[in-house]
Amino acid sequence: MAEHFLARQRTLERYIELCPIPCYITDADGHVNFVNEAFRQLLCAGFDELIGTGFWDFVHPDDKQQLKDSILHMQSGDAQKVFQRLRFVRPDTQLVTTLIMVAPVRGNGLVGYILPHCDLDTCPAKNLIQSLA
Repeated sequence: MAEHFLARQRTLERYIELCPIPCYITDADGHVNFVNEAFRQLLCAGFDELIGTGFWDFVHPDDKQQLKDSILHMQSGDAQKVFQRLRFVRPDTQLVTTLIMVAPVRGNGLVGYILPHCDLDTCPAKNLIQSLA
């Protein structure tokens, strides 16, 4: 069973690595354990600044509670994914406003996708994003 889980994890990481949309994966404690180049560029941060860091360290303080509530709502089974606007704070303190989609992954971790500013119903990346979660 562990081999199957690891194979799925590697497949997910390969998709994310190649995805042009900024993506990340956290563990159950909220520490970033995988990001793609697009996410690194979005935050203007190096991989070493992101991996192992708490995801919440990059979320604007005024947006943290709303996102936490949405994730709890999703984890309780009331929703399959979270879609909402979110502001990230870059290491240089500049704000980046995004549309984020968060979905659970096995082991209580989360995978997040930073979506382009578009209507989710007409977003060209919507099908790709939903297939990855």
